[in-house]
Amino acid sequence: MEKQTQKKEYPHSGHRQRLIDKIESMTLCEHELLEGLLFNAIPRQNTNELAHKLLAEFGGMEEVLTATLPELEKVDGIGRSVAAYLRIVGLIAQRTFTGTAKKGMPKKFSYKTFMPYVKQAYEDVAFEVLDAYALDDTGEIIAKARFSSSMYGKVEVSAQNLLRLIYAQNPTGIVLVHNHPRGEATPSAKDDITTATCQKLCADNGVIFCDHIIYAQSGVYSYYLTGKIRKNIDGYEEGQRKWLEDFLRYAKE
Repeated sequence: MEKQTQKKEYPHSGHRQRLIDKIESMTLCEHELLEGLLFNAIPRQNTNELAHKLLAEFGGMEEVLTATLPELEKVDGIGRSVAAYLRIVGLIAQRTFTGTAKKGMPKKFSYKTFMPYVKQAYEDVAFEVLDAYALDDTGEIIAKARFSSSMYGKVEVSAQNLLRLIYAQNPTGIVLVHNHPRGEATPSAKDDITTATCQKLCADNGVIFCDHIIYAQSGVYSYYLTGKIRKNIDGYEEGQRKWLEDFLRYAKE
């Protein structure tokens, strides 16, 4: 009688899958992010405890990812290969965010500073993308999410993705930005549909849809500044009306 063999599952597979399932929810806390990062470095071991050790040793995610190899190796449970893995990830992140910083994204939204940023940030993007910028009640840019990108054709933002950003960040306002790598900045009929859809979705969830900005080599188009977005403040609650009035006054200064 032949002996049947069963595939052996390691004990933490269920926990790892649950964490992976949470990634797109944007609800992972710092130790879970680090724990997930360690999955690739330590494939068959519980990384939760090690993530907590690293954060306790260095004080935060940024400090972990900027620590040197010798510093990382001093932590109990971190060998040379895991230290090297974290160091490489840190160097990639450092280079990436340094590049982003050079693009000069303003801390607070105003057309005077945001329009030059749009030109710098999107002029070298060879494919069409659509990004959403979340604003808090002071007009500060608190988050940026890229909803779509493709080498050819149109860009689309699903209701699910926009709602995920809204639920995660609880913004007061949303600004959309997308690019036309080929052609003019003038919006297409599909751009109008995307704008109207997002505007309604924001309104239904108590968020103010501030603008949809389109970049092209020929220039930058703003739905708000051209008057194509009708700012119907009567439809907002009193607090939202005040915020919108203040925001638009400040944004145009």
